[in-house]
Amino acid sequence: MHYFKHYSAVICWYYDNNVYPKSYAHSSDHDVGSGSHVHISLFKNGENIFMASGEPNRYGMSVIGESFMAGILDHLRSLCVFTMPISNSYDRLIPKARNSSFICWGIESKELPVRACCPPGAPNGVVTNFEMKTFDGSANPHLGLASIIIAGIDGMRRKLPIPGPVEPESYDFDWNNDDIKLPWSLRCAIIHMDSDKWFNEMLGKEFICTRGGVVGEEIGHDFCGGDEKYKHIMFNY
Repeated sequence: MHYFKHYSAVICWYYDNNVYPKSYAHSSDHDVGSGSHVHISLFKNGENIFMASGEPNRYGMSVIGESFMAGILDHLRSLCVFTMPISNSYDRLIPKARNSSFICWGIESKELPVRACCPPGAPNGVVTNFEMKTFDGSANPHLGLASIIIAGIDGMRRKLPIPGPVEPESYDFDWNNDDIKLPWSLRCAIIHMDSDKWFNEMLGKEFICTRGGVVGEEIGHDFCGGDEKYKHIMFNY
């Protein structure tokens, strides 16, 4: 982890209560879904270095902030195994559900998996943190947050450029391009994690194999009926 020794990440998350197995129709205000929102910012010597210093740059982020977030986007499919570890997680990846099926980001866009945030009190146009939607309340928070940091480190290490932001209302999503889509299932996410060289290097092949086996036990619940799947999620998570 020597790539990250001079920086610290400040992370907080919030839970949704409006995400439900889409096959189950009898939801109520007492039922809690699997979604949560994670906010990430970077600090060095007590100063938020995610923000652009001086005049805002093109996206309001520092170069370090852009590279960190670019690393998240580059490894987003692999991250899903750690942050979205159950079959029900992938029922949330649909348009118009404060999420998305595509690997992209936007400025203050709540309809995409990654959102750059410009909260009240920040200088005009300056981004102070970013939000990830591809995180579950069912995830192990330690593994989930560690995987986010690992992905961000790779972005900083490689000085990855960030792609342009997306406006969901005007952007033409290519549904036939699997290279820009998030995993459509837990099985698909495991395949991406297994082939991710950076995650294998940082976590070790044995751990990656073990993680795939543990979350792979959840795949069988894809074939459960609505009631059975609902009971499994509610009683186990």
